Amino acid sequence: MPASPHDESEHTWHRPDHVLFGITKDGLVPPDAPKNYPTDMRAFGQTLSDGDIWAVLAHIKSHWKARKVLEARREMIANTRRR
Repeated sequence: MPASPHDESEHTWHRPDHVLFGITKDGLVPPDAPKNYPTDMRAFGQTLSDGDIWAVLAHIKSHWKARKVLEARREMIANTRRR
């Protein structure tokens, strides 16, 4: 499966930052996906430093401007921290 777009139309913004980081660094593998999940999302951990990955994620997130998306992310992040 091809990776989803990272804009407000898809599910990327539904994931907490640490999950987005893990998927970018290690690819779409457990614990962020079922074992042997079919995807074209490759790992970038051998290509990008952790700082580079965080910078890419910050750039992607800077394009999420819809109030609905931002409010949903704030709530999700708050709920993630409570666990």
